[in-house]
Amino acid sequence: MEQGGNILKRTAYNFIVTLLVLLVAGCGGINKPPEGLIKKDVIDDLGKTEIFDSDSAEDNKVGDDHAISIIQQNASLYFWDKENNKLVSESRKILATDMDSFIVEVVEGLIKGPISKELQPVIPSKTKVLEIQQIDNIVNINLSEDFLESEDLLVARTALVNTLTEQEKIKYVKININGRELTRDGTDETQSLGVLVRATNNLNELIATQGNDSAQDNIKEINWELFFRDFRGQYLLSEIRPIRVKNGGIARAIIEELIKGPISVSEGLYPVLPQGTQLLDVKLMDDDNGEPGIVALYFSKELKAPFTEEGTSRSKGKKEDPQEIQTKAELNRNRESIILSSIVYNLQDLNNIDGVKIFYENRYGDYVDTPLYEVDLTKPLTTKDFSNKLGRKIKIYFANADSTFLIPEYRAMSRQNVQIAKTIIDELILGPREDTDHVAVIPPEISKGDIKVWMDSNNRTIMVDLPDSLDGNKMGSTGALMTLYAMVNSLTDPVNTSNIKEVQFLVGGKIVKSFGNLEFSEPFIRNPAIIQE
Repeated sequence: MEQGGNILKRTAYNFIVTLLVLLVAGCGGINKPPEGLIKKDVIDDLGKTEIFDSDSAEDNKVGDDHAISIIQQNASLYFWDKENNKLVSESRKILATDMDSFIVEVVEGLIKGPISKELQPVIPSKTKVLEIQQIDNIVNINLSEDFLESEDLLVARTALVNTLTEQEKIKYVKININGRELTRDGTDETQSLGVLVRATNNLNELIATQGNDSAQDNIKEINWELFFRDFRGQYLLSEIRPIRVKNGGIARAIIEELIKGPISVSEGLYPVLPQGTQLLDVKLMDDDNGEPGIVALYFSKELKAPFTEEGTSRSKGKKEDPQEIQTKAELNRNRESIILSSIVYNLQDLNNIDGVKIFYENRYGDYVDTPLYEVDLTKPLTTKDFSNKLGRKIKIYFANADSTFLIPEYRAMSRQNVQIAKTIIDELILGPREDTDHVAVIPPEISKGDIKVWMDSNNRTIMVDLPDSLDGNKMGSTGALMTLYAMVNSLTDPVNTSNIKEVQFLVGGKIVKSFGNLEFSEPFIRNPAIIQE
């Protein structure tokens, strides 16, 4: 998110925010909801106030699912206590329009420096926040090159990471400088830092640890963001894991970890490379300017296997249906795209790499760069060749085999898709994966678009408008309970959004008193008691 946009939002809503915060602060009596069938009364927000502002409900039916939120929260900003050589925090109250702009405000507060005269700034005051993006528990931050003028880069990046990871939903930080990954000393020639995690605030201990790492030049261990596919093979989802880099061969280490497949299969990540694929060699090649900016990867013949098997599986002499041919072709295009894009995106953060050239063995054992299916491999590939492939996870719930609990499943959606609530409802309508014993919670006669969803004018409630054909009396009490709480728990799951706290159901555009034998007129909040992880 651009810095200017955040400042504009903050200015536009500042007066309203201040007024509303004062009103909220004056409210008394916080009650926790009961277990079981939960209606929304008042939510204990643990000191965090979220106030929402948006356009009309009708506009939000077809627009962005996210209303503009104002977040007021304390943040701990870390600065340098030079006398004791440690990082010390200062508490600040931050107002922002959404989580991304909240992070921008935090980082800008860090750049402005400490209030206490006993502490020293860690980041040059000229540094600009160029972009911020949070996906799951990872924050990607892009700063201007002024950051490289920090008095001590180790201190600066540690203060930045420790400040950001103070927030509950941030575990990892990736720092880029003008779009290029920050390295250990800020130059392209030194080691990649990968994904950074919280470190000790004792800088003497930190320096000693860094010194031990430098002494072991042959083997390094860094955290890296690896990209695997979702179960449909449409999007790339990330997983953070430590990788061991031997003798500086980071590209080899990354691809070999990719070949192993994801650890978090239970969380919706699936292998990308065909089974049996091996990385046989890695070389650096010159780009068009004669500079060694292309990494060449040499794979075994298994990389091609999924596409050759398609060709040999056809019955000889049998005329195929045109629709079947088209379906197979689309399947192969998607399969090829997800394989190649994963390889490229996994290497995108290497500073000395501008493109990826892919070779693989043919059946004679020779390396070739002919298409796996139809993508031209004679030229180096970049992320620009695979736009809109990065996804984000969403967590939705279906019933277990005997409809006594809700079971989570993971789906993926494009990072550019802002209609999270609509996507969640659509996925619930599509039903559970076929390789599970999970039970659908939406009756089969309900199609995409039959259930409408939008943000209410109070700006913290999702409105879910059920069609008249969804009759609670015919579903039975258990069926109705599973259906309603599958939607409520999916829409309010923290994996999906931190903003949505309650769900108000309508039927045919109207609030009704009951759905089957369930009380239905009041909003519902998340019910963790009904979830079986």
